[in-house]
Amino acid sequence: MTETDIPAVSAVRVSGWKSAYAGMIPQSYLDGMTVEGDIALRRRQFARFRGRMTNLVATDGRGDIVGFLQENVKARRFYERAGYASDGAVQSDDYDGVPVAEVRYRRALDRVTQCPSVPRRPPPSCSPW
Repeated sequence: MTETDIPAVSAVRVSGWKSAYAGMIPQSYLDGMTVEGDIALRRRQFARFRGRMTNLVATDGRGDIVGFLQENVKARRFYERAGYASDGAVQSDDYDGVPVAEVRYRRALDRVTQCPSVPRRPPPSCSPW
């Protein structure tokens, strides 16, 4: 991601959250989200990390890690089909005074590193679908 990508990333994030998390996160929190506010936050983060930002998947040396709301069944199924599995870790984040559980999923690195990084057509072993 470059700094010029920030407005587009923020627009997608805010609209995506408002759509995907309706009914899972308090509506007051979602209503308070703005593209402008998200742009400001991302610009601060971008400056803090000197432009070295990745907003997709984290890696801890043992595998890729993703986290998402425990109630988000669609996301959980999507990542399970992609080879991720819950490692049992759960944390609670506060959204406008309401605790919301987030679960952590992992995918082993050996499966990821066997796949070409930019395949024209991924081999069947690399395709999560």
